[in-house]
Amino acid sequence: MSRRISRVCGQEIPDTQCGYRMLKRELIPELLGGGHRFDYETEVLIIASRKGYRIESVPISTVYTDQVSKIHPMRDAIHFFKLMWRYRKRATAVSTTDN
Repeated sequence: MSRRISRVCGQEIPDTQCGYRMLKRELIPELLGGGHRFDYETEVLIIASRKGYRIESVPISTVYTDQVSKIHPMRDAIHFFKLMWRYRKRATAVSTTDN
């Protein structure tokens, strides 16, 4: 997924689903009302990238205790591919109207 999202964003993002986010204040209004669950993190990256922001990655330590993952592989993969399709179609529409 990270490789596909990186391609859509036009920049290398090693891990698109983990970590903390720090955003420029001006970007926040663009992100309100976005996706839900794991879609939201992906949309943040795509929107920020398309606005010309560079995505930086900083490694952090992760400590898991007795927590159980809330990821549902099939359902979340379907949501992910729908999201990617939606943004791919938007990019195509924008590039066609620019010509």
